Amino acid sequence: AEAEAKAANAESELRSALAAAESALDEARSEAKKQRDHAKIEARRAEEDRQIVTKLTRVNAELRAELEELRRVRVAPPRVTQAAQADVSACAAAVAEYAR
Repeated sequence: AEAEAKAANAESELRSALAAAESALDEARSEAKKQRDHAKIEARRAEEDRQIVTKLTRVNAELRAELEELRRVRVAPPRVTQAAQADVSACAAAVAEYAR
């Protein structure tokens, strides 16, 4: 009877240890999933940022080309040229900010 009680106690301890191990495994799986999801979100954000920088860089180049064209043909009054230069400067600042 004593041996049976010890065996039952050992079995109970093993079941408790197994349940704790399964719980820890479930928690580790859940944490890994959260980290994967977070990594996917960060990758998506990085791609969006890259696309924004690419677009701003293109717009900046277009604005610079337009400004150079205006300066070359000299048809624009000075304040139009100044406004275009301000647009180019603002775009350049935005590109620099996103590039960081």
